[in-house]
Amino acid sequence: MNLKVAESIATYDKSLSELLGEIAIEERVAVQNFLESVKSNQLASLTIFDYFEAGFSKEAALKVQTAIQFALKLRQFETPPSEKVRSPQEAYTVVSYLEHCPQEKFLVVALDTKSQVIAKKEIFTGTLDASIVHAREVFQFAIRHAASSILVAHQHPSGDPKESREDVEVTKRLAEAGKIIGIYLCDHIIVGSSNRYTSLKEKGFIQ
Repeated sequence: MNLKVAESIATYDKSLSELLGEIAIEERVAVQNFLESVKSNQLASLTIFDYFEAGFSKEAALKVQTAIQFALKLRQFETPPSEKVRSPQEAYTVVSYLEHCPQEKFLVVALDTKSQVIAKKEIFTGTLDASIVHAREVFQFAIRHAASSILVAHQHPSGDPKESREDVEVTKRLAEAGKIIGIYLCDHIIVGSSNRYTSLKEKGFIQ
């Protein structure tokens, strides 16, 4: 989570607590009962008049409506379930969006000790050439995010995920560099069309 998001969450959380705390004590039970009677997916559609009809004072209605807007805003910052890479299928799931990219892209995914995705970065766009993909740039990204291992991937715009000589060369070079640095290359996924992919780990090019 970056600093800007963390600061936003802290601001919303503090404001939410303060607003609810300012509601008169005698009204808090009524507020709680009303909110419990409303389904969570209906909160966003409530208007000030709904609160009036529920017996809220104007002050309480305005404060509750504002608090709910803050709470709904918080949902935008919730961290999604962690993506994990424990198999070629899971690796493909993490990078499958590449299938829809019109240009060939080379993607690096940083993983932690539990094989959870920490960060992703597209470091190259265009026709893959073994001389263009530099281990230095790949592992600088991994080191910056304190990765334990990495996954790399690219797509073949032709739709055929069969590996080329350049794909194998890049894979072997990154795997060797990873061994020296201590950041393991867990797989290189080549994304094709129609949910087809090739795992160079499965093919035996990564030991």
